[in-house]
Amino acid sequence: MDAVLELRDVHTFIGSFHILKGVSFAMRAGSLTALLGRNGAGKTTTLRTIMGLWPAAQGSIRFLGEELRGRPTHEIAALGIGYVPEHRAIFRGLTVEENLKLAERRRGDLARRAEWIFSLFPDLKAALKKPAGLLSGGQQQMLAIARALVPENRLLLIDEPSEGLAPMLVEHVMAAIHRLREEVPILLVEQNLHAIRHLADHYILMEDGRVVRSGPMAELLGNREWLQRYLGVTA
Repeated sequence: MDAVLELRDVHTFIGSFHILKGVSFAMRAGSLTALLGRNGAGKTTTLRTIMGLWPAAQGSIRFLGEELRGRPTHEIAALGIGYVPEHRAIFRGLTVEENLKLAERRRGDLARRAEWIFSLFPDLKAALKKPAGLLSGGQQQMLAIARALVPENRLLLIDEPSEGLAPMLVEHVMAAIHRLREEVPILLVEQNLHAIRHLADHYILMEDGRVVRSGPMAELLGNREWLQRYLGVTA
């Protein structure tokens, strides 16, 4: 398998709490992989550990063959990993344009990629001079994703993009992610299974800090027992 990201026996502690307990999985290039599980399963911690925000105490995290464990977050980002955290981490007092410019890794990144970004999120082009805090929830989520697209990243980690959004706005955000997957592999944490059931190629199921199952998305959607046991939903 041509792995873009591979975790092997990753353990993460937050204080005295053992959160990730030997997480292992591989994600191949050209895929959108859904990282799924109930609240508290360790999904967000997995993304933050990949980015070096909560360092792994043990194990290996490799991105395109390079070891990430032990590197500071800015070095990990510079290798080409874009991170869209939960709760839309944007600068609410700055304009949309200023938020995007702050995401530049090299001078001129935004100018080079603006046409593509605004083709995905035309609402942002119309609101360039507007303070980000005045955007709707859906527009703020679009801005958070757009910030990760300003540099030419080779992998996107997106955490709960549908959180708190009305169903119509969820559709807009997921449509943009659907187009994004054609350009860059995506590891997506999402509680809204309905929103991603036809979007993801593969799934990774977590429970209590461990990966318990993984495979093609169709396999998960076809197994009512797993859906109920691990996600509390029915097909």
